[in-house]
Amino acid sequence: MNPLKTKPVLFFLGFTFVVTYAIEFGLILAGFRIKGIPQVFGQYIVAVVMWVPALGAFLTVKFISKEPMSVLRLKLGKIKPYIILWLEIPLLVAIIYLISWQLGFVKLDLEMKDFMKLLSSYGQDLDMPFPPIYMTLILFFVSLFISPWMNTFFALGEEIGWRGFLMPRLMSLGKTKAYLILGVIWGLWHLPLVIVGFNYPDTPLLGIAMMCIFTTSIGFIMNDIVLKNESTLLAGWAHGLINSQGYGVWKLIMPQTNFIMGGIAGVVGIIVWTLYGLIIKSRQK
Repeated sequence: MNPLKTKPVLFFLGFTFVVTYAIEFGLILAGFRIKGIPQVFGQYIVAVVMWVPALGAFLTVKFISKEPMSVLRLKLGKIKPYIILWLEIPLLVAIIYLISWQLGFVKLDLEMKDFMKLLSSYGQDLDMPFPPIYMTLILFFVSLFISPWMNTFFALGEEIGWRGFLMPRLMSLGKTKAYLILGVIWGLWHLPLVIVGFNYPDTPLLGIAMMCIFTTSIGFIMNDIVLKNESTLLAGWAHGLINSQGYGVWKLIMPQTNFIMGGIAGVVGIIVWTLYGLIIKSRQK
């Protein structure tokens, strides 16, 4: 096993964190918040920031480690794993929300009254173009067939950095240690957004620790599928599916009442993702 080469890793982390934190804390100082309805312009900036890890990886590979871009594993690979993930991840998110509902951590709101009330509080009184049940079905269709592609584009920016560049370099520390370190790094990269309401709007300080646990749990899944399939694009697809499901229709029809316990990034979600990671691992034997 090759020893860890610290210079490329430190350059990558320094660039990625400094640029990300500078942009996001700048937005925060300008008044950007995620709790409630985030400002549209700020959301666009945050989406673009998802490509900062990829830019860090490209610069590091080109100028610091001086390796071919092929080391980032930017290849499609086999189609079957994409289909399996497309079937399984939406099912897992549904299970997470149904369990959260049964335990009282989310509430059922098929008419999306909470969302409409939130819009009204921001002076946006809108009428649904369709009856609530049809609107829900339309949103499910979008979350399954349209938004995964858009989410994957932005998620890939993160995955090129985390799974394409950083993970292979941390593997010299041992697989488990590498996975844990990467999970914590990935979680801390989200720190500015967690502080202003991302995933855990009521408990931002506890949310930072929860975010690291959440990213570690889903990181185990994506790390294993990248190692098996030699494709960073597959990790981007998995990440995009999680985002399109977890931050889409489910949050509208089952708004959370307990952000630490319920939803995809709460305790229920972390347990389900961890179990799914064990299933992924068992398939590779």
